[in-house]
Amino acid sequence: MRMIYLNNYQGESTYAKLTHKHCVGHAAGQSVRNRLLLVGRMLNNYPRPPHVLNRGKVNVLSVGSGAAFELQDIIKSPRDCDKYHFTLFDQDPVALSEAAEIVNNIETTLSLAPEVDFVQGSVRTMLFSRKLKQKWGQFNFIYALGLFDYLTSRVAKAVLDRLYQLLSPGGDLVIGNYHVSNPSRYYMGYWGDWFLIHRTEEEFKGLFQNNSKDKVSLHYDETGSQMFLHIQKQKNG
Repeated sequence: MRMIYLNNYQGESTYAKLTHKHCVGHAAGQSVRNRLLLVGRMLNNYPRPPHVLNRGKVNVLSVGSGAAFELQDIIKSPRDCDKYHFTLFDQDPVALSEAAEIVNNIETTLSLAPEVDFVQGSVRTMLFSRKLKQKWGQFNFIYALGLFDYLTSRVAKAVLDRLYQLLSPGGDLVIGNYHVSNPSRYYMGYWGDWFLIHRTEEEFKGLFQNNSKDKVSLHYDETGSQMFLHIQKQKNG
């Protein structure tokens, strides 16, 4: 992910550098960078919660957070440090370590520490932990941009239901998934050994089985490679 985010020439030879840049420059790679911009724009414009939740801060949960590169575009001033509280959840300790470096760099730049919790765990942790809502609390904004491509429909539905339970009334939940028309699909699989579960719009929407009056919308990144399901939970829960 770091190599895709950086999108530069890496390698020990000219050939290696050109080959690397060709890979990360594909439509699927650009869509990964686009999704960081998407969540950055949404959170930059996100209002503070009208009710008291985590001392009035926007309580944000990133599931499958990876290195959380997007924090660099979200927390850019002391005012942003005061606005957000992030919880980064990932199964990879190396990814969380990289995320911690990014948070430390932000703190050095702003001379103020952002409020960020690092939680290591897997999908199994979420599904089988008792009283997860009591342990973690609720969140105004939850996003999982690179997780659902790896989950079967049965598991994806269960995870989405659990995330919905963690979402506060009036909150926003955004998940991403590669679309079946992803132009880089076969390139990813046979050149990069990166096989994902691609979905149609109907399959993706079908993962959310709550019959409430929540507002549900579907968006695409500029390359058309990825879809984003945006669920806005009704305020009365």
